[in-house]
Amino acid sequence: VEWWGKLTDKQTNVVRASLAHAKVYLAAREVREARWDAESAEREYVGEVGEKKFQVEGTIIFSTSWDTDYGTTFLTLLRDADGNSIKYKGKPLGQKGYTVSMIAAIKAHEIYKGEKQTIVNRPRNIVVGE
Repeated sequence: VEWWGKLTDKQTNVVRASLAHAKVYLAAREVREARWDAESAEREYVGEVGEKKFQVEGTIIFSTSWDTDYGTTFLTLLRDADGNSIKYKGKPLGQKGYTVSMIAAIKAHEIYKGEKQTIVNRPRNIVVGE
């Protein structure tokens, strides 16, 4: 702007369209985040920390992996029938949408981005279905 003095009409229209698009995006984001917050408020912890034979049954809603000095680590987030979140970090359990049934130990209860999550480890008797 300093060099040329002002924006052309086309440039001005592009900036206005971008600002209008951003306003719509931010409004939709606020609605989406409010819905997520309402859903997260309904979630509860399952089981008791230290329980060693906790029956986990749920659907995989998220999975990812990353490399570490000790190999690849997989993170899997399950949602049980009541909508509660169960997080497992370790070996791969399957892809998004698969159902998982296993027995695991409850390691901890934590809150992540306002959502209560039950952290499990040491899974056994794992059954994965589509």
